Amino acid sequence: MVLRIFVPLDGSPLAEGALDMAALLARRVKIARPAFEPTIILFRALDLALWLDVDVELVRSRSAEIVKAYLEEQAEPLRQEGMTVETAVRVGNPVEEILEQAIARQTDLIVMTTHGRTGLARWALGSVAERVARAAVIPVLLIPSNAPAIQENQLEAARLRFLVPLDGSSGSEAVLPQAIALARLFGAELRLLFVLIPRFEEWEPPGGGHEACGRWDGERRRIRQMERYLMRKVDDARRAGVAARWALGFGLPGPKIIEDAQQHQASLIVMATHSHSDVSRRKLGRTAEEVIHRGKLPIVLVSGVSSSVELFQTPPEKAEEAPC
Repeated sequence: MVLRIFVPLDGSPLAEGALDMAALLARRVKIARPAFEPTIILFRALDLALWLDVDVELVRSRSAEIVKAYLEEQAEPLRQEGMTVETAVRVGNPVEEILEQAIARQTDLIVMTTHGRTGLARWALGSVAERVARAAVIPVLLIPSNAPAIQENQLEAARLRFLVPLDGSSGSEAVLPQAIALARLFGAELRLLFVLIPRFEEWEPPGGGHEACGRWDGERRRIRQMERYLMRKVDDARRAGVAARWALGFGLPGPKIIEDAQQHQASLIVMATHSHSDVSRRKLGRTAEEVIHRGKLPIVLVSGVSSSVELFQTPPEKAEEAPC
């Protein structure tokens, strides 16, 4: 079986930062799953709309040759390690071409940085990277330009920690098979986090009368329900052979996820692109968007309709009732 990792590049050193993560994943797959043959696909889309008043066909042919040579240059060090690397160049809108080619080439993961430049084109959030994350039906690993790299020696010296935010919805739980598989691949511990948004009127002290006592008791019941839910999910992860812990946070989800990741030294965040609503899979969830914009860690975004090979998706178990 072949695991195919799709790496869009734009010719900038920042975009090339995705190569290290792709290579690390390929190495771990070779160690953990000898039956898998990881393949890295280096891809670049030429957006001819950036050139005005030029001979399009001339630009197309010459640019394609230059870009192909560039991709082959980036592929050579990986091939010298014994990795299988393919290169591809397409002409068209970068977002559309990345999404189309990732599916056409049966890739299992898209790895890309959140910044990069090609002439006047900027691969910043709000542009190519975010639009790919919004629309992709396969997992997308986004790497901020200032994210600390996962070093090979970390894998042997200490256990990594991957943060998995959950909210009880089927959308958020779609990340669990991929998170478990990634944790198994890297020998990492999963930290399952449920951020409870306080209903401020319910936090009135019991001294406020019978009605206040009822609100307080209702909130405590809600907290206990979340705790039981997280315990069940931790048990599922442990049965799959992965170390896992759970935590409850209180506050706004985006800031709390970022704070928890920093406080507990997470190396990676794995979360759903839209945890509360599946009305439109093209809408990046507000919480995910905030974590991407403000966070400084690599983040794996998983769509509720994503599909991938065994490495990133284990057989689904019996559905569990989510908390209210």
